[in-house]
Amino acid sequence: LAGHTDNLHRIRQISEKHHMWMHVEGNNLATLSLLAVPSSVQPAMNADSITLNPGAWLGIIGGFWVTLFRGGDPTAQSSAGLLLPSPMEIGLGTPLVLWTGLQALGYEGVCRLVRSSSELSLHLSQKIGSHKCIQQMSQVATVSAVVIFKFIEPRSSSTSLNDDKSSQESSFSVNRIVKSTPLLDALNQWLHNKLKRSVPEVSLDLVELEREGLCLKFDPLMTAQLYKTTSEHVDSVALSIESYLPMMEYTLLEQDGFRRLVTQHPLLEFIYTPDWPGLGSTFYVPDYLERSVETLTDNEKTEMNKINLDLVNHLSETYGNLVTPGRTQDNMVCLRFGMLPTDVHVDDLIARVANKGKELEDTSKALEKLGELIRQGINQAESQLDKDHQYIIYQQGLIRQLPLVGSIYSWLLPPPQLDIKGRTFDLSSGALDTTETIYKYHMQIQQTTNHPADDDGKRVAPAPQKLSEITEDLQTKAKILESNRAENETAEETVVVNSTG
Repeated sequence: LAGHTDNLHRIRQISEKHHMWMHVEGNNLATLSLLAVPSSVQPAMNADSITLNPGAWLGIIGGFWVTLFRGGDPTAQSSAGLLLPSPMEIGLGTPLVLWTGLQALGYEGVCRLVRSSSELSLHLSQKIGSHKCIQQMSQVATVSAVVIFKFIEPRSSSTSLNDDKSSQESSFSVNRIVKSTPLLDALNQWLHNKLKRSVPEVSLDLVELEREGLCLKFDPLMTAQLYKTTSEHVDSVALSIESYLPMMEYTLLEQDGFRRLVTQHPLLEFIYTPDWPGLGSTFYVPDYLERSVETLTDNEKTEMNKINLDLVNHLSETYGNLVTPGRTQDNMVCLRFGMLPTDVHVDDLIARVANKGKELEDTSKALEKLGELIRQGINQAESQLDKDHQYIIYQQGLIRQLPLVGSIYSWLLPPPQLDIKGRTFDLSSGALDTTETIYKYHMQIQQTTNHPADDDGKRVAPAPQKLSEITEDLQTKAKILESNRAENETAEETVVVNSTG
């Protein structure tokens, strides 16, 4: 899995001492075709059996495996569990395709493919070896055609290699918190996805090692022939890694500051997401709601989710894919911040989130208050219409209200024409008026604002209002509606007092 080679020389000694069968397999056996066989692979020639995968090495689709035996004893082979399949199980097509591929390439062609794969691995290893945040899981004193690497936590640049152990421990304990393994795994998975999209000609696998966690694996011996990988493609991968590393390092170093600023802010709630490959997660909590999600009602949760979703949409216009919507364990909408660009400061980002959230909160409160006043105005209009209807019944008399007698009486003596006037509610002034003007002129007369004209005498449309201006306008209209409603209530009380007096 990691491309490492076991100590075959020592294993051979143990197998000879205890009379055990030694079987060797792996992609590094392809180097046996070279004139200069690596010393770590040479003991495989003394093994009792080896299994080769020439189909994958030569780029032949189909998965052809070949097992070679050093001895011809069928009993020993059967005891080792290496039973030969029957010719019917093998089929005639498998050996023919493999034989045709080997004949077309020849010995020099096979050696050229193996050397090219080793050169590609060495080229990538040298390109990424200079980065301090890239760790390669290479085997000491061995040659391998596989490169295993991963992104690791950046070290403090202010710490010198000559500092003693105590000074290092005190420096790291104050300035840097050790990151968890799930976070590093998430970052390596993010890097793997980015590299696959940026350079699809280079096949990179995501493997999980026991101690190192998720790592990126480059095995050109198995994939270079299929994907037509060249050294130029490997250079593109190295350049992509070099372009992503500063942003990954900056994000990882700024996570602690992000958590501190969010925790200290009264309107933001920090969300612990150890496996999120980015800066972190948070959500905005309006000041009129409880910070504990468990105590919120369903309507309050819906309102909070709407504010946070609108906040994501507004911030995406400025920061792009840096801010994306997410869900908490309580199914609440939150803001997830991805990889932080090096030109964006965390304190400015948090301040912008809080200010925009407060602006959306004020707008939501103004709209809610305005809606409540509109509902009160509608109820007041319905009450006045009911009074008008009762007045008409009083004018027509009780006889006309009887089912049978009323219709005959109305036919003999038609009732007076009494019109029921509707009510209009003006949002700009908050006034409740009759619809007499509409019925009389068949149109509603409203005051229009004269817009300025340009040089050609054409009307110029007004400039769009900002969200803050709309909020102030709504708040002003809400105050006007509330004051008019208070005046109407005072006038009604005065009429009641005069009638009783």
